[in-house]
Amino acid sequence: MVASCVDGVANRGASPPVTAVDLRPAAYGRACAELLCDILAARTPPDTVRRHAWALETRPSTTG
Repeated sequence: MVASCVDGVANRGASPPVTAVDLRPAAYGRACAELLCDILAARTPPDTVRRHAWALETRPSTTG
């Protein structure tokens, strides 16, 4: 059984396809930049916590 902590084309195209965590890095980067701008503009306090969605992409490398 094999799993990866990041997802990508190589994991989806492997034989068998590899289970991986999709951290949605582009959305995460945007959210981080927005939070930084909000903190710098004093629209939110520096200790603000925001949640970021991620997904476990289960594939044949861990299902059989």
